[in-house]
Amino acid sequence: MPIVIKIRGIRFYFYSDDHEPIHIHVKGHGGEAKIEVEPQVVLVYSRGFSRNDIGKIMEIVRANRDAIIAKWKEHFDDSETEET
Repeated sequence: MPIVIKIRGIRFYFYSDDHEPIHIHVKGHGGEAKIEVEPQVVLVYSRGFSRNDIGKIMEIVRANRDAIIAKWKEHFDDSETEET
């Protein structure tokens, strides 16, 4: 489970066997969420986060979108190479 960002006790990560579209999972402070990153940043679901928390989380994802996409591609390109 690669952690892409950890900020203020909130982890932004994806699972090693995740699927497209590119998305990020978020967990911390008793909440969890899933946010699609491509083709655009969209909240898929949220449980336990306040509206304020989600607003901040979405800002973090938007600000780090390129890095999240790069990390996703790096991880899954490496995973595919190891399997062959």
